[in-house]
Amino acid sequence: MFFIAAGIFIGLSAYSLYSTIMSWRAVRTGRVHIDVIRDLTGRIDKSEITGLFGSPDAALSYPVTPGRIKKARAPFCVLLSSEIAQIILIVALGYVLYEGSTPLGWVILAAAGAYISTGYLLAAYLIAVHMEQLEDEIESGSFS
Repeated sequence: MFFIAAGIFIGLSAYSLYSTIMSWRAVRTGRVHIDVIRDLTGRIDKSEITGLFGSPDAALSYPVTPGRIKKARAPFCVLLSSEIAQIILIVALGYVLYEGSTPLGWVILAAAGAYISTGYLLAAYLIAVHMEQLEDEIESGSFS
């Protein structure tokens, strides 16, 4: 069970790291869809995003720069899209797999689980709070 949990947490962390790297790659193009901004800043409200980045085009793509994205990031973004945090987590969990089921391994595993769970719960909360707005974007076709 210990090794299965560590493996799952490594997989989730690797996926999050990959997703964040791809989002930053998109930012370097200069125009990104609103979902990338949401992922990297933790800001969901469309009017707030428009206030920070200007008006989007019809497909909800905004003109951005990496610097503007970094300035707009919410303090809790370390739970949603932090490359450094994900790399540290993957390394720590790799150590856990190497070291085995020791007291330190269990502490690292518990901390990793708490970090990952908190990030997913935060993302779910942000989506739930803005569900009506997100549904309107999907129904209008401007989210695709």
